[in-house]
Amino acid sequence: MAFINGDINDAMEVLDRRVVMRSKSLDVIKSIYGSGLHVDIGGRLMMIVESIRRVSEYSYDIAEITLDTYG
Repeated sequence: MAFINGDINDAMEVLDRRVVMRSKSLDVIKSIYGSGLHVDIGGRLMMIVESIRRVSEYSYDIAEITLDTYG
């Protein structure tokens, strides 16, 4: 929405969350590895976490494009 609305402040908020989200995703991955879950369940959870991480990375890219375009 920041890109569509040309809202630089919203784009900056997304970029500010980058470090926190990366740290949280690593914590979740460590928890899954250390949980002793069955391989099938752990693998599926890892795929979910990876998908969420990729969506967040795309969001960061869009936020950067917003700043480049409207900033």
